Amino acid sequence: MDAGGPLKAKKKVITATPVVEVKPQAGRGAPAGGASTVVTPQRSLAGFVAAHHALAALLPKPVQSMLPRVDPNSPVVPKRCDYEALLSWLKLPRFGVHDTAHNWIDYFAPSLPGTKHLVVDRLAELVEFGAEPQNRQVDLFFAWWELEFMHQEKQRKMPIISREPDDAIPVLTSDQMMRLGQYPKVMESISRFREGAARLKVGGWNQRSVMSLLGYAVGWSGPTKDRRHAALEACMVLQDGFLPESQRHFWGARGTRRRARAIGKMIQLFISLSERRTHGDWSKACADWRSDLAWVEATWIAPSVPVPVTPVTPS
Repeated sequence: MDAGGPLKAKKKVITATPVVEVKPQAGRGAPAGGASTVVTPQRSLAGFVAAHHALAALLPKPVQSMLPRVDPNSPVVPKRCDYEALLSWLKLPRFGVHDTAHNWIDYFAPSLPGTKHLVVDRLAELVEFGAEPQNRQVDLFFAWWELEFMHQEKQRKMPIISREPDDAIPVLTSDQMMRLGQYPKVMESISRFREGAARLKVGGWNQRSVMSLLGYAVGWSGPTKDRRHAALEACMVLQDGFLPESQRHFWGARGTRRRARAIGKMIQLFISLSERRTHGDWSKACADWRSDLAWVEATWIAPSVPVPVTPVTPS
């Protein structure tokens, strides 16, 4: 797809890792909870036809002509249905090769302001049923993830953390924060954050942006557990001044229990979003999130965890 036009002229490419990398999978398979779903060919074809017509209903009539013909009264072969023309019209970025800009949503389907997330959801579903272009599955999944997250924000369903009496209690000493900040992988995450944040418009910030810019990602092609944990440690020690003012209340001060709770709240939101998706194999992503959430809770959130004290070595 040639992005072309204003998008190509104005965009600044960033290489922030998607927060989730879902394994492409034809047809409806294992949902987020990991349980398998048996789908018969008849149900699959019926679902494909229903998704196609649901997509058509979301588009203006002139745009509907870009869709492949699907007659509900005639046999349909999903792999012979190609939606590339619509993807080009939508200007879907190629997230899989990091060919995108931080403000891609501003240029994506501008004539569909209220239904972007629904259009992408239907397209992702159709491609999973076997429609073309199969090589855009990852792009569709990432677009769905980002748009669903933005939709949650607009609906004021973003995570809110109430004040707790022990929010300001440090769970890391100053010495420990300094040491963590000097770990190579943590330093790499913070450097990545600062480079990405410098390109991000003030209005483009949300809570997910912090995690993404630090390089936190999960899924089939995501980083190893130690790199995920390094990104979370970087989030714990990230200086308050690096965050936009609109985010500082949510994240709290560095090294505090409030910051740890904010990280846990975000991971819980990621799990909640993925569990509502009925297609795609989200099992690896959810397993990573649950593992990381348990690690964050055991390391920093549990009330019984005292402030660690670095032992003093006699001189």
